[in-house]
Amino acid sequence: MDTGSDFIRPEFLNILFFQQKNLVVFPYVDVKHLHALEIFTAGFNTVELDSTALHNLKEILEFEKNNSYSQNPTLFFITNVSQENIKEIMSLDGIRCIINSNDKTNFRELVNGSSFIFFNKKHNQFLNYDLTDSDLRFENQLISDSKDEAILQDKIQKLKIISRTIFTEINQSGSLDNLNELLSEYDKKYWEQILSFTEKYYDINIPKVDIENFEVIRTPSKLNKDFISEYEICVSKNKQIGKEFVQLLHDYRSKKVNPSHLELQELYNPSRLYNYLRNHHWKEGIPEDFIHDWSQMNISSYKLDESDQMDFEAIVRELGINYCLPFSSFSEDISPQAEAYPLEDIPSPTTDWEGFKHWITKYLTNIEKKVDSKNNLSPSTHSFLLNQVSDLATLFNIDTQEKPQVSHQQINQESETQDRKILLVDLTNILNLDKNGNGDIQVKNIIKVHDTVVALGYTPKMWADASMRHHVDDKKLYEKLLDKGIVKQSPAGNKADIVVLKLGKKFNYKFLANDLYREYRNDYGKEWIKKNRLTCVYDEGEFIIL
Repeated sequence: MDTGSDFIRPEFLNILFFQQKNLVVFPYVDVKHLHALEIFTAGFNTVELDSTALHNLKEILEFEKNNSYSQNPTLFFITNVSQENIKEIMSLDGIRCIINSNDKTNFRELVNGSSFIFFNKKHNQFLNYDLTDSDLRFENQLISDSKDEAILQDKIQKLKIISRTIFTEINQSGSLDNLNELLSEYDKKYWEQILSFTEKYYDINIPKVDIENFEVIRTPSKLNKDFISEYEICVSKNKQIGKEFVQLLHDYRSKKVNPSHLELQELYNPSRLYNYLRNHHWKEGIPEDFIHDWSQMNISSYKLDESDQMDFEAIVRELGINYCLPFSSFSEDISPQAEAYPLEDIPSPTTDWEGFKHWITKYLTNIEKKVDSKNNLSPSTHSFLLNQVSDLATLFNIDTQEKPQVSHQQINQESETQDRKILLVDLTNILNLDKNGNGDIQVKNIIKVHDTVVALGYTPKMWADASMRHHVDDKKLYEKLLDKGIVKQSPAGNKADIVVLKLGKKFNYKFLANDLYREYRNDYGKEWIKKNRLTCVYDEGEFIIL
């Protein structure tokens, strides 16, 4: 199976970034995996095009290339491209693109020169890129020294920033007398490759320099602490949250940090900048006002959904920060009215059970009203809170709502209607539709499933195999969902599917699963399973119930 990590290779770093060439990948590759190559497109705005919906692809590419309002050039991700369209694209001047084609024809006849590199993903073979002639030592070092893709992206972006400085120096002075300062972090054997990239990206000729005559500047060692692990937590868990963090770092630097105190890399490289701030400005940790601004996502204007909010909570928790995020602030105003019952006046459940029961009834009723009045709550949060209130009310054998007198027939009809609103979810089965690159179940998808069920008009009861907790990408977050009752775990030795079927049969609930349950048809009936089973697919990051 293809994964995005398949493309994080020295050859693609060399082709797309250092050589500034185009890439044709065939046969078909899932678009989300192909976009892993975006890490090598620093300095470009990327635009995605699906050629199946376009009849004039060549004209669109020419128009987009020549009418961009951005200072950065455009690189196109073009999918489902026919061989004929590839020929047209190859005839365009100055185009930068990554192409994916599912044509079964012979691509060797398209190979013409080296500006478009052809890669057969199925056979892991380049048609016109000779690995034996390529010195990939620098690319190998960049990738192997990066703990994850976020750090690799920082390193590539840093090279792009350095090339911009080189370009500016040449325009202003016509020389590179301070080249050793600009490239002090890199071994001399890689300087030529960085200069070559600068020439290709900016389409300029750099004056010949004698690299060996430059004195290597050794960066003095410092006693500063290394906070790179904290930085990785902030940027690696969620792409949108990480992007906002980096932008906010630079915003903070521009407003509150004297640039003369920073080295070049601390000025432009976000991980180095974060290290500087933690050593000099934030010695006690990230300030609360910074976290508040970060959680508002004002720079990108991105709206955090339930899954994003859970990622944010996980980040703050991993950083060891005790801070109540703004999107959890509703908890402040759902407590019972203090003036009605001061703490010392709360009836004792041991000496005045009826008084205590009266007090807890008012407490729960107040919470329920507050939850209902909160229009900004997500469906899953709203459903979860009301479920918790209902569970507490059941525990104390009380009712938080006054109901008119109804007949037994009405009660039975109402009970039947409520039963139909419950949807059991064989969670382990459904979450297997979208695992991460390591084959682990993604915990954030639990909320996506929950919200999809709620949007359909059901209250979800999600059951997972007991063993699933050992195969998730975020164990702490998963345990939190178990503790909150959002996910229910089947007893050890029992799979979730049998629990779902037993509950569904007993209470006449429908259930969501992609399993046909062939082994259970004798016990539960093929027709009953068919009638009550809903299925779903996972497409473009969303669960769609059929």
